[in-house]
Amino acid sequence: MVLSMVVPDYTLLDRVDIASRMFHLDSDGIPDMFGRWDPLPEGASSHLVTGAGITLACRFFLHSEKSPSILFFHGNGEVASDYNNIYPHTYEQGINLFAAEYRGYSSSYGTPTYSTMLSDAHHIYKYFREYLVRQSFTGKAFVMGRSLGTAPALELAAYYQDYFGGVIIESGSGGSKGWDRWFQSSTDRSRLVTLQASHAEKLKRIYLPLLSIHGELDSMVPVESVFELQDMVSSKVKEIAIISNVGHNTIFLRGMNQYMDALRSFITTV
Repeated sequence: MVLSMVVPDYTLLDRVDIASRMFHLDSDGIPDMFGRWDPLPEGASSHLVTGAGITLACRFFLHSEKSPSILFFHGNGEVASDYNNIYPHTYEQGINLFAAEYRGYSSSYGTPTYSTMLSDAHHIYKYFREYLVRQSFTGKAFVMGRSLGTAPALELAAYYQDYFGGVIIESGSGGSKGWDRWFQSSTDRSRLVTLQASHAEKLKRIYLPLLSIHGELDSMVPVESVFELQDMVSSKVKEIAIISNVGHNTIFLRGMNQYMDALRSFITTV
């Protein structure tokens, strides 16, 4: 079931000056991570997801067909194959991880924008869901986003609540307060206010169980963002795991045990 809602017009965030910071684009509009693609580890498989004329190179890290599966969207300075290093940890927890990709990243062509990142997420969701059915997977499905990946994760959480067992947000902010800095003296200010309102309404419609994982010392996305998102959604189950003494990019290195404990506990109890 796809919920009926006012569809936010995110094309306002597709301006070149915004996209260049959001996706770390070079002068040609290509992400620095283009072409970065590590070999598959044992137990993983590559998947090409096609939608809107663009093919996205995703990666699936398998535990078993009976295990819960997470559709995962990574941060802006990463690619799907970076999660080769996370795979051993998800495997130990009995979790399948489908790492989605963005336009222009790793082996995926195209130019990333905010609005196409969200529209592409729907194509990835369809592929992910149909693949699990074809392969007779029986475990629950979850959607998860890290940092930038929060946006597509919440997009899918809002639209496909009959399918996912929960939504997990790591080191991300679901709110729109940070967008203000891009429109301080812009004629688009009124459009921004409208977008912020429709975005907030979209998040309000989310009732899936929510887990927020965040580093206590995150200076890129302050820990206060966790509470902003928790207040915006309508979920009855809202869990928070604040990992002490780690930042935005050290959460895996120094907080992996607590991170995986929180993840495993959430997906096995909701």
